Amino acid sequence: MFCIFVILEVLRFFEVPPWVEYLNRFLLVFKDEQDSILLLTPIYLLLGIFLPLFLSPTEDLPHIYHVAGVAAVGVGDSFAAIIGSMYGTTTWLGRRKTVEGSTAMAASIAVFLMTARLFCSAPFPSYPTIIFTALILAAVEASIDSIDNIALPIIGYLMLQW
Repeated sequence: MFCIFVILEVLRFFEVPPWVEYLNRFLLVFKDEQDSILLLTPIYLLLGIFLPLFLSPTEDLPHIYHVAGVAAVGVGDSFAAIIGSMYGTTTWLGRRKTVEGSTAMAASIAVFLMTARLFCSAPFPSYPTIIFTALILAAVEASIDSIDNIALPIIGYLMLQW
């Protein structure tokens, strides 16, 4: 999927006929305020989800740090965006991000990781480590504007290896 997005974005960027019209219609829905003329947000998103797997040594047993990308970007960042945009009223000082979105992010990451812990091999992190990881990821997401789809999975991956 990652390679497909990269190829499609290259074709769109270089305006390769006859694909440019279709690709603009299809890919511009993924455009974020962080994107310039290149649409990197969906590429960073996919890379962030799979990055913990790429960083992991080859193992047969699933560990909780393998799902750090899904937890941080797929679950946490999604909940932060949904809850923050629907119910967020209290913004962090000088930021567009809301306390409600950050709270939803921390809670959803913690619930996801506690559930994922049931399906992972030992050794797995303690519940306090999972909660601490969720809080740190929410704080980092609230404080950075760019490349959070890459930074959050790496931070989560490292913290869940304790």
